[in-house]
Amino acid sequence: MCPGKRETKVPPSAKASSIVKPRDILVLKTIALLGGVNDHVQLSSGELGELLQTTQQTASLWILDLLDRGYLVRRAGSRKQGLRLTPKAIDFLRQEHADYIRIFERSSVMQLQGLVISGLGEGRYYISQPEYKRQFKEKVSFVPFPGTLNVRLSGGDLSKVRILRDSDGMEIKGFQKDGRTFGSGKVFMATINGHECAVVIPLRTHYSDVVEVISKDFLRDELGVKDGDRVEIKIKV
Repeated sequence: MCPGKRETKVPPSAKASSIVKPRDILVLKTIALLGGVNDHVQLSSGELGELLQTTQQTASLWILDLLDRGYLVRRAGSRKQGLRLTPKAIDFLRQEHADYIRIFERSSVMQLQGLVISGLGEGRYYISQPEYKRQFKEKVSFVPFPGTLNVRLSGGDLSKVRILRDSDGMEIKGFQKDGRTFGSGKVFMATINGHECAVVIPLRTHYSDVVEVISKDFLRDELGVKDGDRVEIKIKV
């Protein structure tokens, strides 16, 4: 669990630039499929126009619009431009993917796979707070071992975390203590490699590819896992 953050007001101009247009999905998806998530794709406006079944002029205008709104970055070339999706665009496509998962993969159990990684030691500090421990005892019926098992996700499983953030879950309320703010979150009952646990989703504003797993046991010893080992999490939603 991480400290809460003070809400920042977004200027009207910034809100307007973040409005998604229907064509954005088509353009960004097309560039992403060509490899534009991980590298610059060498692509002329004419070639993009053919892929989008529109004119070169229209494709050029769409590219300029996405550049202006922060969804694309461009690298100039001798003949063709290099186009790459920004983190903002990738985040947008992940949200689209999460929506399709909701439509086509509805289930009472969500399955995730990821790699065990070491955290910064913050989990032990936050989980050990009496205010959190009391709430976990009420919600998941166990007092967590002081610490979290951190699991790094990738690929399509990153979209599933968005679904968890939007699901009801069991609320963990934030609180103030000694002049500090401790953030709120949600907790979901789960199993990890068949062992009973719970997954904590902090309601922080920044994106993370790591999920935090709690259990009454020290999971590294209980599961016999170390950094880099792959684990499977099944979450009740």
